[in-house]
Amino acid sequence: GRRINCTDRPEGESRRHWTIEFEFNDKEKWLNALADVKAKANQNVRELIRDNFTTTLAAAEKKKAFEIEDISTTINNALSDYDRKADDRLAFLREQSAIARKLGVKNNTIETQSFGGKNSVVTNVITEMPFYLRGYEAIEKEIALVEARENKKAFVSGLLELEQKKRQLEQDTTLERAEALFADTPVMRGDDFSAVVMTVAATEFESKSKRMLMLAMAVVLGGMVGTVYVLIANAMRKRNEKSTA
Repeated sequence: GRRINCTDRPEGESRRHWTIEFEFNDKEKWLNALADVKAKANQNVRELIRDNFTTTLAAAEKKKAFEIEDISTTINNALSDYDRKADDRLAFLREQSAIARKLGVKNNTIETQSFGGKNSVVTNVITEMPFYLRGYEAIEKEIALVEARENKKAFVSGLLELEQKKRQLEQDTTLERAEALFADTPVMRGDDFSAVVMTVAATEFESKSKRMLMLAMAVVLGGMVGTVYVLIANAMRKRNEKSTA
């Protein structure tokens, strides 16, 4: 037979100290049970750490992919905006060139006014003149230059910074290195991993005289406290996850 008594402190106080008493009729089976509890506790903690790392890594990778996607969209929009701005600019220049030719304005005829003082001459340029007064030669030269552009990226404002940021994200190997380093830890390899410390051989036994000479064991194990706490906490967590699912 077996009797389990588990005592704890009241709600709100420290739960670090547990007292567990067992009554059992087979010493060897009980020692094997302790060893199995230790192995199960380590396995559960190992799986929990591994699952948490995997979940965190997947979230970080998804976040990185979203950032790259957003920057790519911004770059494509900037290139499309340039095409629209270039078309609008060419339409304006062709209109102004046609006006300049109609009026016979070949060269820049923007008026200037000069007036001098005793020791200096100041030129006042009237800048609010119609654009076609620049002359059709200059306007048509600008039209030719805009149409001849082969690398439009050089004329998109802020494009270089966007491409640098995208390249930095694509070349960042932080997540890959973290995964490789984690794979080489005892958590993933399984060797030398220990979440709890339990010395099974240190179990103290007390014999009591009863009807069937049952062997009663009082377990005084500091490591056992941590093991049972881990198992109970993990079971409660899984039950809460199922109830909220």
